[in-house]
Amino acid sequence: MSWDLFVGDGKPHRAREDEEAWRRIPDPPRWRTQSPTEPPVFDLPDGLTVAVNAALHLRRPLLLTGAPGSGKSTLARLLAHELELGTLLRWHITSKSTLTDALYQYDALGRLHAVQARQAAPTAAAPTAPGAAPDPQAATSPGGTSAVPAKTPTAPGKESAAQTSAAPGKAPAASGKTSAVSGRTPAVPDKTPAGSDKTPVAPSSAPARPEQNDTSAADVARFVTLGPLGTALASSRPRALLIDEIDKSDLDLPGDLLDVMENGHFTVPVLARAADGPYRVRGSDQDTYTIPEDGTVRLPLEHFPVIVLTSNRERTFPAPFLRRCVRFEMPAVTEPALSRIVAAHLTDGDPATAESETIAEFARRVEGGDQLAVNQLLEFVYLVSAADPSARDELKKTILRDLGDA
Repeated sequence: MSWDLFVGDGKPHRAREDEEAWRRIPDPPRWRTQSPTEPPVFDLPDGLTVAVNAALHLRRPLLLTGAPGSGKSTLARLLAHELELGTLLRWHITSKSTLTDALYQYDALGRLHAVQARQAAPTAAAPTAPGAAPDPQAATSPGGTSAVPAKTPTAPGKESAAQTSAAPGKAPAASGKTSAVSGRTPAVPDKTPAGSDKTPVAPSSAPARPEQNDTSAADVARFVTLGPLGTALASSRPRALLIDEIDKSDLDLPGDLLDVMENGHFTVPVLARAADGPYRVRGSDQDTYTIPEDGTVRLPLEHFPVIVLTSNRERTFPAPFLRRCVRFEMPAVTEPALSRIVAAHLTDGDPATAESETIAEFARRVEGGDQLAVNQLLEFVYLVSAADPSARDELKKTILRDLGDA
Protein backbone atom coordinates (compact mmCIF):
# COMPACT_ATOMS: atom_id res chain seq x y z
CA MET A 1 0.00 0.00 0.00
CA SER A 2 1.44 3.34 -1.08
CA TRP A 3 1.38 5.96 1.66
CA ASP A 4 1.88 9.23 -0.24
CA LEU A 5 -1.44 9.34 -2.11
CA PHE A 6 -1.50 13.12 -1.73
CA VAL A 7 1.68 15.20 -2.07
CA GLY A 8 0.33 18.72 -2.40
CA ASP A 9 2.10 19.81 -5.58
CA GLY A 10 -1.13 19.85 -7.62
CA LYS A 11 0.15 17.26 -10.09
CA PRO A 12 -1.61 13.90 -10.65
CA HIS A 13 0.53 10.99 -9.44
CA ARG A 14 -0.61 7.95 -11.38
CA ALA A 15 0.43 4.36 -10.84
CA ARG A 16 0.05 3.89 -14.59
CA GLU A 17 -0.24 6.44 -17.36
CA ASP A 18 -3.58 5.05 -18.55
CA GLU A 19 -5.24 5.20 -15.08
CA GLU A 20 -6.61 8.06 -13.05
CA ALA A 21 -4.63 9.05 -9.96
CA TRP A 22 -7.53 8.24 -7.59
CA ARG A 23 -7.17 4.54 -8.40
CA ARG A 24 -4.13 4.47 -6.12
CA ILE A 25 -6.44 4.84 -3.10
CA PRO A 26 -6.53 1.37 -1.44
CA ASP A 27 -9.60 -0.57 -0.37
CA PRO A 28 -11.02 0.40 3.03
CA PRO A 29 -9.93 -1.54 6.13
CA ARG A 30 -11.79 -4.73 6.93
CA TRP A 31 -13.74 -3.27 9.87
CA ARG A 32 -14.99 -0.40 7.67
CA THR A 33 -16.84 -2.75 5.32
CA GLN A 34 -20.07 -4.60 6.06
CA SER A 35 -20.24 -7.83 4.14
CA PRO A 36 -23.76 -9.25 3.64
CA THR A 37 -22.35 -12.77 3.72
CA GLU A 38 -19.71 -12.61 6.49
CA PRO A 39 -20.28 -11.88 10.19
CA PRO A 40 -18.56 -8.87 11.74
CA VAL A 41 -15.55 -9.44 13.96
CA PHE A 42 -16.57 -8.83 17.57
CA ASP A 43 -14.88 -9.73 20.84
CA LEU A 44 -17.71 -10.67 23.22
CA PRO A 45 -17.12 -9.40 26.78
CA ASP A 46 -17.95 -11.67 29.69
CA GLY A 47 -21.67 -11.84 30.46
CA LEU A 48 -22.91 -10.41 27.15
CA THR A 49 -23.90 -13.81 25.73
CA VAL A 50 -26.07 -14.46 28.79
CA ALA A 51 -27.80 -11.07 28.43
CA VAL A 52 -28.48 -11.63 24.72
CA ASN A 53 -30.00 -15.06 25.30
CA ALA A 54 -32.15 -13.71 28.14
CA ALA A 55 -33.54 -10.99 25.83
CA LEU A 56 -34.26 -13.55 23.10
CA HIS A 57 -36.12 -15.90 25.44
CA LEU A 58 -38.14 -13.10 27.02
CA ARG A 59 -38.81 -11.31 23.71
CA ARG A 60 -37.51 -8.13 25.33
CA PRO A 61 -35.31 -5.37 23.86
CA LEU A 62 -31.63 -5.48 24.79
CA LEU A 63 -30.33 -2.16 26.13
CA LEU A 64 -26.55 -1.81 25.76
CA THR A 65 -24.87 1.02 27.64
CA GLY A 66 -21.25 1.93 27.14
CA ALA A 67 -18.69 4.35 25.78
CA PRO A 68 -18.74 5.26 22.08
CA GLY A 69 -16.80 2.75 20.02
CA SER A 70 -17.21 -0.13 22.47
CA GLY A 71 -18.92 -2.39 19.91
CA LYS A 72 -22.60 -1.92 20.78
CA SER A 73 -23.77 -1.50 17.18
CA THR A 74 -21.54 -4.32 15.99
CA LEU A 75 -23.41 -6.73 18.26
CA ALA A 76 -26.66 -5.94 16.43
CA ARG A 77 -25.05 -6.84 13.11
CA LEU A 78 -23.68 -10.06 14.60
CA LEU A 79 -27.13 -11.00 15.92
CA ALA A 80 -28.80 -10.36 12.55
CA HIS A 81 -26.23 -12.53 10.80
CA GLU A 82 -26.13 -15.43 13.27
CA LEU A 83 -29.92 -15.71 13.63
CA GLU A 84 -30.52 -15.16 9.89
CA LEU A 85 -32.86 -12.25 10.47
CA GLY A 86 -32.24 -10.57 7.12
CA THR A 87 -30.90 -7.07 6.60
CA LEU A 88 -30.41 -5.18 9.84
CA LEU A 89 -32.95 -2.38 10.22
CA ARG A 90 -31.46 0.81 11.69
CA TRP A 91 -32.98 3.84 13.38
CA HIS A 92 -30.52 6.50 14.50
CA ILE A 93 -32.05 8.68 17.19
CA THR A 94 -31.71 12.47 17.35
CA SER A 95 -33.28 15.03 19.65
CA LYS A 96 -36.04 15.55 17.05
CA SER A 97 -36.91 11.88 16.50
CA THR A 98 -40.54 10.90 17.09
CA LEU A 99 -42.41 7.63 17.35
CA THR A 100 -44.12 8.32 14.02
CA ASP A 101 -40.69 8.51 12.34
CA ALA A 102 -40.03 4.96 13.47
CA LEU A 103 -43.43 3.64 12.35
CA TYR A 104 -44.23 5.32 9.03
CA GLN A 105 -43.92 8.44 6.89
CA TYR A 106 -46.77 9.82 4.77
CA ASP A 107 -45.86 12.14 1.90
CA ALA A 108 -49.01 14.29 1.99
CA LEU A 109 -47.49 17.04 -0.15
CA GLY A 110 -46.40 14.56 -2.80
CA ARG A 111 -49.88 13.08 -2.99
CA LEU A 112 -51.46 16.53 -3.23
CA HIS A 113 -49.22 17.40 -6.17
CA ALA A 114 -50.04 14.09 -7.88
CA VAL A 115 -53.81 14.66 -7.54
CA GLN A 116 -53.55 18.23 -8.80
CA ALA A 117 -51.48 17.14 -11.79
CA ARG A 118 -54.00 14.46 -12.66
CA GLN A 119 -56.93 16.86 -12.42
CA ALA A 120 -55.15 19.45 -14.56
CA ALA A 121 -54.36 16.95 -17.33
CA PRO A 122 -56.22 17.98 -20.58
CA THR A 123 -59.08 15.81 -21.80
CA ALA A 124 -58.20 14.17 -25.10
CA ALA A 125 -60.61 15.19 -27.88
CA ALA A 126 -61.99 12.45 -30.11
CA PRO A 127 -61.08 12.72 -33.81
CA THR A 128 -63.66 14.19 -36.18
CA ALA A 129 -64.89 12.03 -39.03
CA PRO A 130 -63.55 13.05 -42.46
CA GLY A 131 -65.75 15.68 -44.09
CA ALA A 132 -67.84 16.28 -40.97
CA ALA A 133 -68.46 19.79 -39.69
CA PRO A 134 -66.89 20.66 -36.34
CA ASP A 135 -69.21 20.41 -33.38
CA PRO A 136 -69.92 23.96 -32.20
CA GLN A 137 -70.51 22.64 -28.67
CA ALA A 138 -66.92 21.39 -28.51
CA ALA A 139 -65.47 24.90 -28.65
CA THR A 140 -66.38 26.30 -25.31
CA SER A 141 -64.67 28.64 -22.99
CA PRO A 142 -63.57 27.56 -19.52
CA GLY A 143 -66.76 29.05 -18.14
CA GLY A 144 -68.89 26.76 -20.27
CA THR A 145 -70.04 29.46 -22.77
CA SER A 146 -69.73 29.18 -26.51
CA ALA A 147 -66.51 30.38 -28.04
CA VAL A 148 -68.39 31.56 -31.15
CA PRO A 149 -68.20 35.37 -31.45
CA ALA A 150 -71.20 37.32 -30.16
CA LYS A 151 -73.92 38.22 -32.69
CA THR A 152 -73.82 41.63 -34.28
CA PRO A 153 -76.97 43.74 -33.67
CA THR A 154 -79.23 44.03 -36.74
CA ALA A 155 -81.62 46.69 -37.87
CA PRO A 156 -85.18 46.50 -36.52
CA GLY A 157 -87.35 44.15 -38.48
CA LYS A 158 -84.44 42.30 -40.00
CA GLU A 159 -82.98 38.99 -38.87
CA SER A 160 -79.67 37.46 -39.62
CA ALA A 161 -79.42 34.04 -41.13
CA ALA A 162 -78.19 32.74 -37.83
CA GLN A 163 -81.20 34.14 -35.97
CA THR A 164 -83.58 32.68 -38.53
CA SER A 165 -82.02 29.24 -38.26
CA ALA A 166 -82.38 29.40 -34.49
CA ALA A 167 -86.09 30.29 -34.51
CA PRO A 168 -88.25 27.80 -32.58
CA GLY A 169 -90.06 25.26 -34.71
CA LYS A 170 -88.26 26.20 -37.89
CA ALA A 171 -85.68 24.11 -39.60
CA PRO A 172 -82.65 25.87 -40.98
CA ALA A 173 -82.69 26.40 -44.71
CA ALA A 174 -80.78 23.85 -46.68
CA SER A 175 -79.10 26.38 -48.90
CA GLY A 176 -75.63 27.41 -49.74
CA LYS A 177 -76.01 30.64 -47.82
CA THR A 178 -73.57 31.25 -45.01
CA SER A 179 -74.18 32.70 -41.56
CA ALA A 180 -73.73 36.40 -41.24
CA VAL A 181 -72.11 35.81 -37.87
CA SER A 182 -69.64 33.00 -38.33
CA GLY A 183 -69.30 32.84 -42.11
CA ARG A 184 -69.96 29.10 -41.96
CA THR A 185 -72.70 27.05 -43.53
CA PRO A 186 -75.21 26.18 -40.78
CA ALA A 187 -75.38 22.52 -39.78
CA VAL A 188 -78.38 20.77 -41.36
CA PRO A 189 -80.12 17.87 -39.60
CA ASP A 190 -79.70 14.58 -41.44
CA LYS A 191 -82.96 13.71 -43.24
CA THR A 192 -81.61 10.74 -45.13
CA PRO A 193 -84.37 8.16 -45.48
CA ALA A 194 -83.82 4.66 -44.21
CA GLY A 195 -82.06 2.44 -46.70
CA SER A 196 -80.21 5.31 -48.33
CA ASP A 197 -76.58 4.78 -49.24
CA LYS A 198 -75.63 8.06 -47.63
CA THR A 199 -73.41 7.55 -44.58
CA PRO A 200 -74.54 9.45 -41.49
CA VAL A 201 -72.11 11.92 -40.00
CA ALA A 202 -70.20 10.45 -37.04
CA PRO A 203 -70.43 12.21 -33.67
CA SER A 204 -67.76 14.85 -33.40
CA SER A 205 -66.94 14.51 -29.71
CA ALA A 206 -66.34 11.63 -27.30
CA PRO A 207 -67.58 11.41 -23.73
CA ALA A 208 -65.30 12.98 -21.15
CA ARG A 209 -62.54 10.78 -19.79
CA PRO A 210 -63.43 9.43 -16.35
CA GLU A 211 -61.14 10.70 -13.61
CA GLN A 212 -59.06 8.17 -11.72
CA ASN A 213 -60.12 7.47 -8.16
CA ASP A 214 -57.50 9.33 -6.16
CA THR A 215 -58.58 7.59 -2.95
CA SER A 216 -57.88 4.10 -4.27
CA ALA A 217 -55.68 1.77 -2.23
CA ALA A 218 -52.83 1.90 -4.71
CA ASP A 219 -52.91 5.70 -4.91
CA VAL A 220 -52.82 6.24 -1.14
CA ALA A 221 -50.38 3.45 -0.34
CA ARG A 222 -47.69 4.61 -2.74
CA PHE A 223 -47.20 7.72 -0.61
CA VAL A 224 -46.76 5.73 2.63
CA THR A 225 -43.37 4.33 3.64
CA LEU A 226 -42.83 2.24 6.75
CA GLY A 227 -40.11 3.33 9.14
CA PRO A 228 -37.58 0.92 10.67
CA LEU A 229 -39.82 -0.11 13.58
CA GLY A 230 -42.91 -0.22 11.35
CA THR A 231 -41.05 -2.49 8.93
CA ALA A 232 -40.04 -4.83 11.75
CA LEU A 233 -43.61 -5.00 13.08
CA ALA A 234 -45.16 -5.55 9.63
CA SER A 235 -42.74 -8.32 8.65
CA SER A 236 -43.99 -11.90 8.38
CA ARG A 237 -40.94 -13.11 10.30
CA PRO A 238 -38.71 -11.76 13.09
CA ARG A 239 -36.33 -8.97 12.10
CA ALA A 240 -33.33 -7.38 13.79
CA LEU A 241 -33.68 -3.68 14.65
CA LEU A 242 -30.92 -1.40 15.92
CA ILE A 243 -32.16 1.72 17.73
CA ASP A 244 -28.93 3.66 18.04
CA GLU A 245 -28.22 6.28 20.72
CA ILE A 246 -31.61 6.19 22.43
CA ASP A 247 -30.15 8.51 25.07
CA LYS A 248 -30.30 11.40 22.58
CA SER A 249 -34.12 11.25 22.40
CA ASP A 250 -36.59 13.53 24.14
CA LEU A 251 -38.01 12.46 27.50
CA ASP A 252 -41.19 10.80 26.22
CA LEU A 253 -39.87 8.77 23.29
CA PRO A 254 -38.55 5.72 25.19
CA GLY A 255 -41.90 5.18 26.91
CA ASP A 256 -43.89 5.73 23.73
CA LEU A 257 -41.62 3.35 21.88
CA LEU A 258 -41.94 0.48 24.30
CA ASP A 259 -45.67 1.03 24.66
CA VAL A 260 -46.10 0.24 20.95
CA MET A 261 -43.93 -2.84 21.28
CA GLU A 262 -45.85 -4.02 24.33
CA ASN A 263 -49.19 -3.67 22.53
CA GLY A 264 -47.80 -5.10 19.31
CA HIS A 265 -49.80 -2.91 16.92
CA PHE A 266 -50.00 0.54 15.36
CA THR A 267 -52.32 2.29 12.89
CA VAL A 268 -51.52 4.38 9.82
CA PRO A 269 -54.36 6.97 9.96
CA VAL A 270 -54.38 7.87 6.26
CA LEU A 271 -54.85 4.21 5.33
CA ALA A 272 -57.52 3.72 7.97
CA ARG A 273 -59.50 6.67 6.54
CA ALA A 274 -59.24 5.38 2.98
CA ALA A 275 -60.73 1.98 4.00
CA ASP A 276 -59.81 0.54 0.62
CA GLY A 277 -57.24 -2.08 1.56
CA PRO A 278 -55.40 -4.28 1.83
CA TYR A 279 -52.51 -1.95 1.08
CA ARG A 280 -49.10 -2.68 -0.39
CA VAL A 281 -46.53 -0.27 1.03
CA ARG A 282 -42.76 0.05 0.85
CA GLY A 283 -40.65 -0.66 3.93
CA SER A 284 -37.43 1.02 5.04
CA ASP A 285 -35.54 -1.93 3.54
CA GLN A 286 -37.21 -1.27 0.14
CA ASP A 287 -39.23 -4.51 0.32
CA THR A 288 -43.03 -4.49 0.01
CA TYR A 289 -45.36 -5.18 2.94
CA THR A 290 -49.11 -5.71 3.24
CA ILE A 291 -51.24 -3.68 5.67
CA PRO A 292 -54.86 -4.78 6.35
CA GLU A 293 -57.90 -2.82 5.21
CA ASP A 294 -58.31 -1.00 8.53
CA GLY A 295 -54.75 0.37 8.27
CA THR A 296 -53.61 -1.36 11.49
CA VAL A 297 -50.52 -3.55 11.76
CA ARG A 298 -50.84 -6.28 14.41
CA LEU A 299 -47.69 -8.08 15.44
CA PRO A 300 -47.88 -11.79 16.29
CA LEU A 301 -45.86 -12.43 19.44
CA GLU A 302 -43.80 -15.09 17.69
CA HIS A 303 -42.65 -12.41 15.22
CA PHE A 304 -41.44 -10.00 17.89
CA PRO A 305 -38.34 -8.28 16.48
CA VAL A 306 -34.89 -8.68 17.98
CA ILE A 307 -34.26 -5.14 19.19
CA VAL A 308 -30.93 -3.73 20.31
CA LEU A 309 -30.96 -0.26 21.89
CA THR A 310 -27.68 1.54 22.50
CA SER A 311 -26.88 4.34 24.92
CA ASN A 312 -23.72 6.39 25.48
CA ARG A 313 -24.76 7.31 29.05
CA GLU A 314 -25.83 10.84 28.11
CA ARG A 315 -29.01 10.53 30.19
CA THR A 316 -30.83 8.27 32.59
CA PHE A 317 -34.06 6.42 31.84
CA PRO A 318 -37.22 6.04 33.94
CA ALA A 319 -37.86 2.78 35.76
CA PRO A 320 -40.92 1.81 33.62
CA PHE A 321 -38.66 1.88 30.57
CA LEU A 322 -35.81 -0.03 32.19
CA ARG A 323 -38.03 -2.83 33.50
CA ARG A 324 -39.11 -3.62 29.94
CA CYS A 325 -35.51 -4.09 28.78
CA VAL A 326 -32.72 -6.57 29.42
CA ARG A 327 -29.79 -4.32 30.34
CA PHE A 328 -26.07 -4.82 29.89
CA GLU A 329 -23.20 -2.47 30.67
CA MET A 330 -20.31 -2.75 28.20
CA PRO A 331 -17.13 -3.06 30.29
CA ALA A 332 -14.03 -0.96 29.71
CA VAL A 333 -11.63 -2.64 27.32
CA THR A 334 -8.65 -4.42 28.79
CA GLU A 335 -5.24 -5.03 27.30
CA PRO A 336 -5.92 -8.74 26.57
CA ALA A 337 -9.24 -7.83 24.87
CA LEU A 338 -7.53 -5.14 22.78
CA SER A 339 -4.85 -7.60 21.70
CA ARG A 340 -7.50 -10.06 20.53
CA ILE A 341 -9.37 -7.34 18.63
CA VAL A 342 -6.26 -6.05 16.86
CA ALA A 343 -5.15 -9.58 16.03
CA ALA A 344 -8.57 -10.49 14.61
CA HIS A 345 -8.82 -7.40 12.41
CA LEU A 346 -5.26 -6.81 11.31
CA THR A 347 -3.11 -9.90 11.68
CA ASP A 348 -5.48 -12.75 10.77
CA GLY A 349 -5.56 -13.89 14.37
CA ASP A 350 -1.81 -13.85 14.98
CA PRO A 351 -1.19 -11.70 18.08
CA ALA A 352 2.59 -11.94 17.69
CA THR A 353 2.58 -9.34 14.91
CA ALA A 354 0.37 -6.85 16.76
CA GLU A 355 1.94 -3.77 18.33
CA SER A 356 1.95 -4.83 21.96
CA GLU A 357 3.56 -1.63 23.25
CA THR A 358 0.96 0.57 21.54
CA ILE A 359 -1.85 -1.64 22.83
CA ALA A 360 -0.56 -1.52 26.41
CA GLU A 361 -0.28 2.28 26.32
CA PHE A 362 -3.80 2.55 24.88
CA ALA A 363 -5.21 0.34 27.67
CA ARG A 364 -3.46 2.46 30.34
CA ARG A 365 -4.97 5.64 28.90
CA VAL A 366 -8.46 4.13 28.93
CA GLU A 367 -8.01 2.97 32.53
CA GLY A 368 -6.80 6.46 33.44
CA GLY A 369 -10.02 8.06 32.20
CA ASP A 370 -9.21 9.10 28.62
CA GLN A 371 -12.14 8.83 26.22
CA LEU A 372 -10.88 6.54 23.50
CA ALA A 373 -12.66 4.20 21.08
CA VAL A 374 -11.35 0.84 19.93
CA ASN A 375 -11.54 1.89 16.28
CA GLN A 376 -8.91 4.59 16.98
CA LEU A 377 -6.42 1.90 17.98
CA LEU A 378 -7.28 -0.20 14.93
CA GLU A 379 -6.85 2.77 12.61
CA PHE A 380 -3.50 3.72 14.11
CA VAL A 381 -2.06 0.21 13.88
CA TYR A 382 -3.40 -0.12 10.33
CA LEU A 383 -1.84 3.16 9.19
CA VAL A 384 1.60 2.76 10.76
CA SER A 385 2.01 -0.52 8.88
CA ALA A 386 2.03 1.46 5.61
CA ALA A 387 3.14 4.97 6.61
CA ASP A 388 6.60 6.36 6.41
CA PRO A 389 8.28 5.80 9.81
CA SER A 390 8.82 9.55 10.11
CA ALA A 391 5.04 10.06 10.14
CA ARG A 392 4.44 7.75 13.12
CA ASP A 393 4.54 10.40 15.84
CA GLU A 394 2.31 12.76 13.91
CA LEU A 395 -0.18 9.93 13.25
CA LYS A 396 -0.22 9.06 16.93
CA LYS A 397 -1.02 12.64 17.83
CA THR A 398 -3.76 12.81 15.16
CA ILE A 399 -5.45 9.41 15.44
CA LEU A 400 -5.13 8.62 19.16
CA ARG A 401 -6.44 11.97 20.36
CA ASP A 402 -8.74 11.96 23.41
CA LEU A 403 -12.36 12.18 22.28
CA GLY A 404 -13.05 14.53 25.17
CA ASP A 405 -10.72 17.18 23.73
CA ALA A 406 -12.52 20.10 22.14
